[in-house]
Amino acid sequence: MSTARDFALELKQTIEQIRASGTAAIYCDNLIAYLTEVSEKPSADPSPAELEHMKFQFQQTVEQTKATYSISMENFRAVIAAGQSAIRTMLVLNGGAAVAMLAFIGHLATESSTQGSIGRYATTILFFALGALAAATVSAGTYLGQWFYGHYASPTHVKIGHYLNVAVIVVGLASLGLFTGGMIDAYFAFRG
Repeated sequence: MSTARDFALELKQTIEQIRASGTAAIYCDNLIAYLTEVSEKPSADPSPAELEHMKFQFQQTVEQTKATYSISMENFRAVIAAGQSAIRTMLVLNGGAAVAMLAFIGHLATESSTQGSIGRYATTILFFALGALAAATVSAGTYLGQWFYGHYASPTHVKIGHYLNVAVIVVGLASLGLFTGGMIDAYFAFRG
């Protein structure tokens, strides 16, 4: 802000210019309009206190931006870690169940009295094998989606990455559904 002395000098010069142009009196409304215009005009040179305040606000904005970026990066890392854990869980559940069923069927095949019952476990193995395949598809789809997000900044590629992400979630849920179906089928096959 200007000092009172600067303002007084500027006002005096303006009034002298008006008088030199032939005006003997100044109307109050005109003077008020002029003073309003001057008071709303930004100061050309900020005071040291204003300058420090602006520096503080700028630094605060920078720190908030850094904090926001740091939080979003940590959230992104947490989502990636949780997704990798979910993919591993789906692979272990379905793959382990399929291997266990194959071992069980192999044992049944060695006994002559139970060879006729081997066929009823085929659907169970199919559920678990498809669940493992879906989990592997989730892994590949996740990689592909991140590739689109990370390597291309265009809105089209981000949209493709988003659609791949949604598709991967659906396939992941299908993998868990196939595991559930395999468990239910195995339950009824074991009950006979």
